[in-house]
Amino acid sequence: MKNGRNLFRILLLLGMMLACNFPTGLRETPITAENESATPQLTTEPITTPTPSLPASQPPIGVFTLAVLVDLNSEPVRREQAQVVVGEASQIFYRLTKFTLEMVDFREVSGAVKMDDILQKYLSDPAAVRSDGIIIFSYGDDETAKLYGGYAFAYPGPGGFKSRFVSSYANPNSIYVSVIHFGHRYAACGYGGSETPVSSVSIDGECRGQPGIACTEKYGYQMCSLAVNDLAASTPTYFTSSSFVHEIMHPFGKLGIKDHYWTAECTEIMKSGLSKRPYNDVFFDSAESEQYVNMCPYVFDNFVNSYRP
Repeated sequence: MKNGRNLFRILLLLGMMLACNFPTGLRETPITAENESATPQLTTEPITTPTPSLPASQPPIGVFTLAVLVDLNSEPVRREQAQVVVGEASQIFYRLTKFTLEMVDFREVSGAVKMDDILQKYLSDPAAVRSDGIIIFSYGDDETAKLYGGYAFAYPGPGGFKSRFVSSYANPNSIYVSVIHFGHRYAACGYGGSETPVSSVSIDGECRGQPGIACTEKYGYQMCSLAVNDLAASTPTYFTSSSFVHEIMHPFGKLGIKDHYWTAECTEIMKSGLSKRPYNDVFFDSAESEQYVNMCPYVFDNFVNSYRP
């Protein structure tokens, strides 16, 4: 059974690699004025709930600020729900980088729009809060986030914007964007593409192509039984939170999807001594992979070193 779980996790990582390869075309899109009658509408809720703080004895190096945008064409996400995800992601982020996350703005976007439209509308708004990164809770362009859980890209900031985190592999004044499907069902089982279960075992490529895996009820939906003890399934929102941390790290690596944990390129980099973080270069360590949110450890060093306070 242990070998079965490890195989499931490896197959799951291969699937996640596909999600991180979208969409490169957004990276150099300029911010332009738009016809107000044809643009999406944004509504604002005040930020009153702070991100959970760390003990004074363990101060973070700094704070990575986030604006959260909700695409109402996809699914509603309340400010309180967004705060839970940011708070949980902040704990993961601190463990890996010694930085924390803070939500500094929350907007709801209505209208039939693309991710580029949402970003242009928000960043051209004088009332927008300038932040280091942006989470867009959405199905994403072509429903890519709904299919895989999320994807990310670096987006040029508006005029006068100066990034505090300067990646060597992105525009010097980039804002780091992560498109996340809030309601993504981690390791869904027995759905066959439907919104409701149609089988008690995995079908139609579920459980990473392993048919006949028993489904188990967890968090109000059917999950692959081999995945119920995964770290990603440890809380109802852990997959969403860790997906954001995973995706936001991609612009700080130089190899795209090859910056995932335990690719040949990752292993070569880690064996070179570029990063001093623990890394098992002998065999795929599923627990270590989960701890690194399935990213090559050196990218977290790159992130830390990118800070320009």
